[in-house]
Amino acid sequence: FVLLFEWACPEYRTKASVFAQIPFAVGYLYTVFIAWCMSSWQSLQWVLAAPNSLFFILFFIIPESPRWLVSQGKLSKAMKSIKIAAKSNNKQLPKQISILEKAVSDEKPESLGICVLASHPILRYRLLIMSLNWIVITLCFYGLSLNSANEDLFIGMSLMAFVELVAYIITLFIMDFFGRRPVLSVCQLLAGLACVCAGFVPSSFYWIRLALALVGKMGASAAFAVVFVYTAELFPTAVRNSAIGLCSTLARIGALLAPTVASLDSVLACLPFLIMGGAAILVGALSFLLPETRGEKLSETVEEASALGGKKVEDE
Repeated sequence: FVLLFEWACPEYRTKASVFAQIPFAVGYLYTVFIAWCMSSWQSLQWVLAAPNSLFFILFFIIPESPRWLVSQGKLSKAMKSIKIAAKSNNKQLPKQISILEKAVSDEKPESLGICVLASHPILRYRLLIMSLNWIVITLCFYGLSLNSANEDLFIGMSLMAFVELVAYIITLFIMDFFGRRPVLSVCQLLAGLACVCAGFVPSSFYWIRLALALVGKMGASAAFAVVFVYTAELFPTAVRNSAIGLCSTLARIGALLAPTVASLDSVLACLPFLIMGGAAILVGALSFLLPETRGEKLSETVEEASALGGKKVEDE
């Protein structure tokens, strides 16, 4: 994702990044269809796993991000990647590139490690809030999908995949208009309120609960599309990949908790919805504390990242 994000030109960066989420929903629908066609879970595993072998060839054909190469002081490799991109798109290399090449070559690259995410106060609180968002979104994302399969597995899963696809398409058009922070917060609050409402609907009214769960899944899916872009924009180039990777890793906590939370309906029917809904409302409110990044230049240094939203705080 970070490679796509850093390679895309500014005017198409948001749409390209959100569009990259659409195959997730298409793959979800594909998985449900293949599972419906096959009765053997072993065959299903082979059919789903085999195409992943194609990813091994990507290492040899995808160029490295010039932003990252420049941040690491690898200017010659960055220029090579830029020239390949210009040739592939039948574009002339801008004259400013030669000036930039000389300017950057005279600068000492900023050496940053993942530890700066914890040591810098601004980056630390952003990482905390975004990590909570990733965990809760993943919890709702998978928890609602698992909870929808009580009545009919294939209908419930298909509907969940369909609303996920709709959510990505809607997000594609509203993120640049409304901004990252309000869209993320509203989607989290929408998902949370829908889950809480579903929790108070009697289990005998399955279709009403499913409809509310679908609204919650739509909110969680839209929030998923937002956090990828938002997280990338909140952190500087040198640690952008590390920040997204760390958030994505922590999100697996939500994925691990999802089956357990979904199974709590055997204790109390409303419990899974109340847990997921309450968590989503909490992080949705916390997201209002983050700075808006719409229209901002991608941060190359910690200082530039700290200045987002008009706040400039010195390192501790």
